[in-house]
Amino acid sequence: MIDRISIGDALQLQIFENVDNGLFGDPRAGPTTMTPLLVDGTGHVSVPYVGRIRANGVTLEQLRATIEQRLAPQTPDPQIIVSRADHAGLSVAVSGDIRQPGTYTLDVSSRRIGAILARAGGVTAAPTQVQVTLRRGRAMGSASLHSILNDPRQDIAVLPGDNVIVTADHRRVFVLGSVGGQRVVPLEKPELTLIDALAESSGLDSEAANPDAVYILRKRSDARSVVYHVDLSEPAGLLASTEFVLQNADVVYVAEAATTRFNKILRAMLGVAAPASQINDLASGG
Repeated sequence: MIDRISIGDALQLQIFENVDNGLFGDPRAGPTTMTPLLVDGTGHVSVPYVGRIRANGVTLEQLRATIEQRLAPQTPDPQIIVSRADHAGLSVAVSGDIRQPGTYTLDVSSRRIGAILARAGGVTAAPTQVQVTLRRGRAMGSASLHSILNDPRQDIAVLPGDNVIVTADHRRVFVLGSVGGQRVVPLEKPELTLIDALAESSGLDSEAANPDAVYILRKRSDARSVVYHVDLSEPAGLLASTEFVLQNADVVYVAEAATTRFNKILRAMLGVAAPASQINDLASGG
């Protein structure tokens, strides 16, 4: 397999000149060794007196030949050695809602955001609930982890000195009332629908729920509340439940059937597990 240069690589350059007053210094003191040159996110390196050169995808030998060719008009017969630099000290910082926050040295296997997060033990929430921010100097950009994992264009290369900040957005909805199991449902899907949330809560209680009285309570950004009503006893309502997308902090409430409420009143009056004969006796004795 041919070893080719990639984004995030650090390259070491040694330059030998054949003149007394060299372009890079006095050649009698030995070759000029440059500080590691980093292949940036666009795949280029910047070499003094040469400018930006495309490095991503080429071999070390090809890059050496290109640099020598471009330096030749400025210093006679330059000799260049290109090698990979030691990555010691070339690291990125990972912080936030990550299992193992810390500073990680870049290597061949972890040059991109997804790989760095994997080395840091992974995130503490579902990818759809995680926002990843990359801070590079004064520049900063963000994307959801779901986008980074599913779109290679979003999984950009990290460079030494970068800061990767992971923020878990613990968004959720509340499902209450006559359902199989009242619970808090995390918004793990990009679009969680009403029917999804009810399914996560084991559906409607077959004995107690009133399917034509399902409500969604939502607080708007202006602090006012709005209530949506869905009738699941009708085909149109069932279809609407598959398209109604829930938002963070929505409350889904399934009302009880009228007969269920009436039975509760009777139990409160007659005690728990009152037999039917006792109810009849109470009625006839009145």
